[in-house]
Amino acid sequence: MNILIYFVKKINPQQGGTERVASNIAFALKKRGHNVYCTHKIEDKEDYGFESFLMPSKEGNCKQNIDFISNLIYRLNIDIIINESGESEDVYLFSKENFKDTYIITHLHFSPYISYKYFYKQLDLPILSKNSFVNLLKLIKAPYNRWRMIKNCAKRYKYTILNSDKVVTLAPSYIDEMKTISGLNFANNICSIYNPTTFNNIKYDVSEKENIILYVGRLTYGQKRVDLLLNIWEKVQYNLKGWKLIIVGDGPDSQNLKKICIKKKLNEVYFEGSQNPESYYKRAKILCMTSVYEGTPMVITEAMQYGCVPIIYNTFSAANDMINNSEDGYLIKPFNSYEYQRAIISLSDDQMYKKMSQKAYNTLKKYKYNEIINSWENMLYELIDIN
Repeated sequence: MNILIYFVKKINPQQGGTERVASNIAFALKKRGHNVYCTHKIEDKEDYGFESFLMPSKEGNCKQNIDFISNLIYRLNIDIIINESGESEDVYLFSKENFKDTYIITHLHFSPYISYKYFYKQLDLPILSKNSFVNLLKLIKAPYNRWRMIKNCAKRYKYTILNSDKVVTLAPSYIDEMKTISGLNFANNICSIYNPTTFNNIKYDVSEKENIILYVGRLTYGQKRVDLLLNIWEKVQYNLKGWKLIIVGDGPDSQNLKKICIKKKLNEVYFEGSQNPESYYKRAKILCMTSVYEGTPMVITEAMQYGCVPIIYNTFSAANDMINNSEDGYLIKPFNSYEYQRAIISLSDDQMYKKMSQKAYNTLKKYKYNEIINSWENMLYELIDIN
């Protein structure tokens, strides 16, 4: 089978969870004997293990790119296109409208509601600042922007469902969300496939664990809200003598977060930059996330494979598929910092940590790598056989 995978950039698995998922799927299909090619629209000269083709235009759905992809389909005899940027406007390019004779799979990596439910939590518009007037106007306009966002999502999801052979979401709960937002309750081409675990045959050693609370991910304000984690650390740091907060990742909010640490006089906070997180999972006891929205974050399953107990805000419906609250992790009521603090302090008790850590390690059967790749491969073959 000849497969063309699209991502905005070349698929660099060290860039983030979305990229690791796309890379894992691509490599697994390649390993199983399929011919896998990639295409992208942002130039990158690095080699990430696939023959990759740069599209002529960054505009997305334009004649140049349509002609370019059509030529690739003909030249490489492409059977299936997998669009790994299903949340973007690029669904209008990779669609049945443009490529009628090729199977189109659109893969969504986030909750369909994205930031709609907690829209105002992603805004950084302080009134008492040098931009006070501008920020006030933006706050006034925020309800309209929120309404427009969900309206645009509805339009895009409807088009996606009607112009894809399959739409793949990350969890069963997201199927109903897609139908609700798009208004296409009859749609039968939406399915869910969990993200596969990244590591195989892990046997974590509890004796290697240190008193480390870990954050892994992009340092972006609107989605990740790592500043909320720093606020929580400010409240608990004196109750956790000998503990560290380690932040692995980089992004546009990096300098702002470091300034917050200085302003609040936070102790034992370490910014490690963009790193392979595996060695940190081995050492850490707790994984923390304070995101406004997610999909099914790879960092949660990766950390649980190493016996890290996750604590996250319950801001996306798939969180309930991933974590059994108070058993293998904590699902905190969105933005309840006091409840979050109590969860961290409870896990500083060694007996409680060991109990929940073992359950976290044992809970990942439904994310087993080979079973997830089987689901993807079966879906590909079913598409071709049915049609």
